[in-house]
Amino acid sequence: MPVLRNAVRKRREYVISVLTRIGAFRQEDLQLLTLTELEVEYKKLVNKKKGVTKNGQ
Repeated sequence: MPVLRNAVRKRREYVISVLTRIGAFRQEDLQLLTLTELEVEYKKLVNKKKGVTKNGQ
């Protein structure tokens, strides 16, 4: 089980670092979010960067 816990921790750290680096969020705010919530914000950022909207246009 520690392997999964470490993987989740590392992914959280990575996503938090990306979101704080671009200046979209403060690290203190991101620490309160779950990995799932962080992933949603991360995917929004990636899609915005690619120019993808919700309806695929």
